Amino acid sequence: MIGLRAAFRAGSASRGASRSTMTAPVFKPSLWDRASCAIEKRPFSTQLLLCTFKTSCCDVMAQTCIEGKSFKDIDWRRNSIYTAFGFLYLGGAQYFIYVHGFKKLFNPAIVEKFGSQTIRQKLTNLPGLKSLFGQTLVDIGIHQPFMYLPAFYVVKEFMHAVNDVGTGEKGEYGSAKNITDVSPVEI
Repeated sequence: MIGLRAAFRAGSASRGASRSTMTAPVFKPSLWDRASCAIEKRPFSTQLLLCTFKTSCCDVMAQTCIEGKSFKDIDWRRNSIYTAFGFLYLGGAQYFIYVHGFKKLFNPAIVEKFGSQTIRQKLTNLPGLKSLFGQTLVDIGIHQPFMYLPAFYVVKEFMHAVNDVGTGEKGEYGSAKNITDVSPVEI
C-alpha cells in the first residue's frame, strides 16, 4: 500500500505544470497490490480460503506422492472430508483460537510490538520473548493435545468409517506417541 500512495503522489505532483495542462494520473494497482488490499480487508475470509485450498492440496499430494496413486485414482470422498476439516477447523476454529483467544491470554500490545521488530530487536525484548514462550506452551500443551488432535482424529475416524465400513480396523489415534511426534515440529 505504501508503494501505491508514493506512485500516486509522484504522478500527481508535476513541477512547473499549470493546472490547465495537468491531467489526472492513470493509476492502475498491480495484482499483488489488489490481493494485499483484499487480504487486509478480509483476514477471516482469507484464512478460510487458504486453509481450505491448502488442506485439499496436501491430501492430493499425500495420495499421489506418498501413497503412489495416479491423479485419476485419487479418493475424492476422502479429499472432500479433509477439505471440510481444513475449512471448519483450520480455517474457522483456529482463526478464533489464535487471533481472538490469544489476545485474551497475552498482552496484544506486547505481541504487536514484538511481531514488528527485527530479529536482533526481538532477542533483547524480554516481555516479547516471555509472551512468545507462553504462546508456544499454550499451543503445544493445551491446543494441540486437547483440541487439534482430537478434532483431527474424529475426522480421520469418520473418513475411515465412510471408506472402510465393516473392516474393523482401528488405529492408535490420540496416543501419547502421536502427541510427542507433533510437538517437536511446533517448537
